[in-house]
Amino acid sequence: MPKAEIDKLFALIKSLSKAEKRNFKLFAARISKSEGQMFVKLFDLIDQSDEYSDSDARFKLGKISKIQLSNLKRHLFTQILKSLRIISTEKYHDIKLREQLDFARILYGKGLYMEALKLLHRLKSIFSSSNEYLLHLEILEFEKMIENRHITRSRKIKNRMESLINESKAVVQTVNKSSQLLNLNLKIHGMYIKIGHIKDYRDLIMLSDFYKANLPKFNERQLNHFEKVHYYLSFLWFHYTALNFPFCYKYSSRVVDIFLRNDHMMIKDPDLFMRGVHYLLVTLFYMRQTERYEFYFNKFMEFKEQYQSKFNRTTEMVFFIYGNNAVTNYFILKNDYPKALDHINMTHDKIQMLERNFDHHRKMVVLYKRAWILFVCNDLSKCLDDLNEIINSKKDQLRDDLFCYAKLMHLIAHYELEHFELVTNLIPSVRRLLARKGTMSESISLVLEYLRWSSEIRGSRDVNKITQLHNKLMKLRLDRFEQRSFMLFNFTFWLEYKMKNKSMLNILAEADS
Repeated sequence: MPKAEIDKLFALIKSLSKAEKRNFKLFAARISKSEGQMFVKLFDLIDQSDEYSDSDARFKLGKISKIQLSNLKRHLFTQILKSLRIISTEKYHDIKLREQLDFARILYGKGLYMEALKLLHRLKSIFSSSNEYLLHLEILEFEKMIENRHITRSRKIKNRMESLINESKAVVQTVNKSSQLLNLNLKIHGMYIKIGHIKDYRDLIMLSDFYKANLPKFNERQLNHFEKVHYYLSFLWFHYTALNFPFCYKYSSRVVDIFLRNDHMMIKDPDLFMRGVHYLLVTLFYMRQTERYEFYFNKFMEFKEQYQSKFNRTTEMVFFIYGNNAVTNYFILKNDYPKALDHINMTHDKIQMLERNFDHHRKMVVLYKRAWILFVCNDLSKCLDDLNEIINSKKDQLRDDLFCYAKLMHLIAHYELEHFELVTNLIPSVRRLLARKGTMSESISLVLEYLRWSSEIRGSRDVNKITQLHNKLMKLRLDRFEQRSFMLFNFTFWLEYKMKNKSMLNILAEADS
């Protein structure tokens, strides 16, 4: 079996709770003894192992052949999913509805089409209030097929067929709207991953034209709950990519407020709700809106306390990512970097323990944020360790800007350690990298020029020179197209520390006093 197949079986078994493992054993006991013993043995073998190898498994299972082992793994994977499906029918509304739809198909297959129609009719009343529009459409199409192929009593009911056709048309329109909005979100999000934040007016015009060309023409008032959410998310991503944070706040807060006004929808799709809260908090973090941040941060924590017992594994992972980022940013907003460091260390350690559950990009984001916190705390040696891990990563970077800023912070950290000759030698390659990746800006160019000048004269702290650079950067910071230069590294804060010749933490303490 390919390595990917092994990984997915191993990951599935390791993701099971004690209750789910116990349920699988009960489920497996229903299978014939000889067959059941073998795949249960494989289950126990993987469950009790920290690592897995085919050769060990074949030996411990009685020296079976490679083909037998491959078939056994595939069979085990399928049986685990079947056992999970059984216990998920009560937990997940859509799985329970699909089960009822399956029952209707079985009844129809047995020639009991009237009974199937009755079951479908009961299901429709549930679907109409569940927002499961694709399943609702599947029911309607199944119902129309039965009515078309068999003589039923339904035709005696006045306007019965017209009502069924109109209902089907309405659901098709809803499904089409939802699909168009999801497509728009995928496109605009994909463009952000591809080009990052806009760099100039040319990028802004290109982004605006792209968004307008793909934006469906809908009446906002006629959209249902989830349609509005996806509609606002598309605006959120447009304005976030366009560095228009006030409008980004406007639409991200609309997403969150929709859920807060309809709290039953939070648990219906908690991952979507948390995604909205995450981008709202990130926007407020960049805008330095501490009071508003606290308000929505507290709502986020209240949501976790109220609904955590209903979280599945994926939702737990989503909260872990978004929740821990929110806590770290909260401490940074409060200028409490020691607490921010303690928390992000805990987050990093947990990611290391649960490595298979986290993609490479998430790990790099945490490493970069910890590197910045370590930089502020003046622990430059550990800061460089994290930056080197990002820079030397052999995996593809999802975002070029993270890699570029890691190189830039790496350069500044060496400057702070007075490695002036190294800094002088590195500046040309860093400049070329930033230019090639489209990350170079006027602000960064000024910083690099200062580093070159200062390193050549062995780290001169000319206060007038630093003050002039600080004033220029403060003006540039107001430029929309320069904002992105300050999002991943606070150059003005770094220069304030150099102007006052105090530690960054002391400057923060003075600002709070």
